Amino acid sequence: MRAALFAVALIGCGRLGFDERAGGAAPDGPDDDAGVTRCQAASIVGLSTATVGYLDVAKLPTGYALGFIEAPQGILYGVPLGPQLAPGVTTPFMTSTSAYTNVAMTWTGANLLAGLSEPTGNSYLKRLEPDMTTYTVYSEVPGATAKPAFAAAGAQWFGGVATTTTATLFPMDATGAVELPGIVLGNATAIDAMSLASSGAFAAALWSAADGCRLSVVDPARSMVTTALGFACNGARLAGGTVLHFVYETAGGIAYRTVAVGPTKVPLPDPERILAPGTAPQIITIGDVPYAGWTTDRIHVARVTTSGLDEILISGLPAGAPSAWQLVDLGGEPGVVAVFGASLYAVDRCQ
Repeated sequence: MRAALFAVALIGCGRLGFDERAGGAAPDGPDDDAGVTRCQAASIVGLSTATVGYLDVAKLPTGYALGFIEAPQGILYGVPLGPQLAPGVTTPFMTSTSAYTNVAMTWTGANLLAGLSEPTGNSYLKRLEPDMTTYTVYSEVPGATAKPAFAAAGAQWFGGVATTTTATLFPMDATGAVELPGIVLGNATAIDAMSLASSGAFAAALWSAADGCRLSVVDPARSMVTTALGFACNGARLAGGTVLHFVYETAGGIAYRTVAVGPTKVPLPDPERILAPGTAPQIITIGDVPYAGWTTDRIHVARVTTSGLDEILISGLPAGAPSAWQLVDLGGEPGVVAVFGASLYAVDRCQ
């Protein structure tokens, strides 16, 4: 196992001094628009472990849980974070000792769940201890071509996994155990991404394939409908709310759409908007407000408005795009967790 240092950038903008201002299109760089809010990142701690390639964060009642995996594959490591994002340990826990790629984590209100892919072509859906020391329940399921994902339809939780040709939801009970064989959402050619989100009583799964984008909607009774949306959505990511929001990559840049899920579960996508040039798009909703993230030669985070973007400019991070990152809800404010290389960063002032 290679020993190295990793850096995690944690940008929680509201409670750390961020103020939203009206904006328009995203600015070109951190020195372009004097009217845009600027946040300063500072190193707060260093952590030593294997090289990081994949990570995710879940918000817990006690703070946060950070999980990460070395690149190109490796052990799941865990770090508990306090409410103010301070690490609870000096050395990360070896939470699950196998060879994994990808990690997805969520808090159900009772359990910390994680999805992990194996290079062999299967994935694990696990219940972790909130302190990230170990896992207590797990199931191996077929599919590892897309990052696993989680969402709830009412009180019913699901884990989503995809093979190259089939997308499946697996119901999970109150203990985090998986119910087999799962709900097959449909088949496609060369599935490359799968993302789940909740909208009211429905769980939605957006899955991207070479022959087009599909949206599956499941209700608490596990009744399901899948609709081909009629366009490509490479690397699609989905966020929940009153309506669903999603982003994906196109030749023109990062694309954004919304889709409504009604009582008949029929998805109705709105027209496409191109947000900005970039890659690796992500999206979350906080209080039904969408926040998008993407990378160019740096990380971009912006509130998506009806007319444009209100972007946050972050100074003090290492140059270049991160090797792994995640846009997260940090207690009601947008934040980012990103691997650069040497230290744990946090914003300490904004102007």
